[in-house]
Amino acid sequence: NPARINVPIGIKHIYTTNYASFIVSTEDDLYGFGLCALLGNKYTIDTCDIQKIPIPGKVKLMSTSSVPRIGVITMDNKFYKWGLNITGVPTEIIHMDTSSIPPGVEIVDFSLGEQHEVVLGSNGLVYAAGYGLYVRNQVKCNVNIQTSFVTY
Repeated sequence: NPARINVPIGIKHIYTTNYASFIVSTEDDLYGFGLCALLGNKYTIDTCDIQKIPIPGKVKLMSTSSVPRIGVITMDNKFYKWGLNITGVPTEIIHMDTSSIPPGVEIVDFSLGEQHEVVLGSNGLVYAAGYGLYVRNQVKCNVNIQTSFVTY
């Protein structure tokens, strides 16, 4: 039977990974509960207690993957991510460098996977960051960029 969880905040959005659940409150703050909701060693949660996640800023967008990887775009267009890295080690919250996205271009949507992040700008362009093989203009290219974005 599903357990009822007492949520002491107004809920705007709910997200889940294989190990944790996240709530964006009506005040645009981020909360998490469940195994590894906060991941990085000093923030790990192993309970169903809902705790506020220390994101610097208010949440505009959020995305999760099953790895688990979690990403947040704040109201001031900053990108933060955390989760298990490729070797399965929990990471702290990482601020992604979005300086290759032109000033004035808002991030309107994004997705992240095990080793990649892709964002959609308000100018209609897609920006990507991560490790591995990707295709650009039908030419296979190796990218080894962890924290800055390439324009498509």
